[in-house]
Amino acid sequence: GVAWDTGIAAYRLYLDRRNGLDAFGKRVSTPALGRHGYDNESYHDVGDWGADILHVGESLGIGSPGVWRGGKARRIDGEQGIAARIIDNGPYFARFVVESKGWKPGEGDRIDVASTYSVLAGSRPTHVSVVASRAVEGWVTGFIRNPAASAIVSNDGQEWQYLASWGRQSMFNDEMGLAVFYRRADAVPSNQDKESHMILFNGSRPHVDYFLSAVWSRDTQGIDSREKFVAYLERERKWLSSGGAGAF
Repeated sequence: GVAWDTGIAAYRLYLDRRNGLDAFGKRVSTPALGRHGYDNESYHDVGDWGADILHVGESLGIGSPGVWRGGKARRIDGEQGIAARIIDNGPYFARFVVESKGWKPGEGDRIDVASTYSVLAGSRPTHVSVVASRAVEGWVTGFIRNPAASAIVSNDGQEWQYLASWGRQSMFNDEMGLAVFYRRADAVPSNQDKESHMILFNGSRPHVDYFLSAVWSRDTQGIDSREKFVAYLERERKWLSSGGAGAF
């Protein structure tokens, strides 16, 4: 798959028909993911650098794109082929695209989808931009639904909104926060299935974009309570609304 590490946050995408997004917890403030998980070192064990902390299963993981069909979320599967290509890999900005071929989101012809992931060094969120070869109705994104975590939903007139959760939802029973940020004009936090909390994008459209973010209570940033997590969410969407989204 593809993995990326901004220093304070790290994520991974399964580059196969699962096409799901996973989160890593960081215990250092410099990029480390590329140096671990090899030579019989398991990233499922907490090391000095951190660990894989999220169980994805059949859920949307953290911010996986998909569609709402038959009462549940379906991730983009790339049935006829899936490949990744790095576009930028500099010291301050990185971006890659995943091209999924021959996906059938429902009734009708198969389509191709290009999902672009972008990050800034030292920043927690990842920007996701999904472009399909034709308009699709019922785009969704979200994150795993865990009974040990409670949902947090913003509900005001600001341009950027969030759907999030906080609780003991890491694989090590640590407190962890998950979030997706979206424009209020684009989507609503409406659907959920037995696996995922999610937002539903309005109408039929060929393109959606949003931000995903994960926080581990044991990472280097000291966000170790629900109150601190909500404060982080508010800082992040203030940054997005004040022009931060334009950096991507």
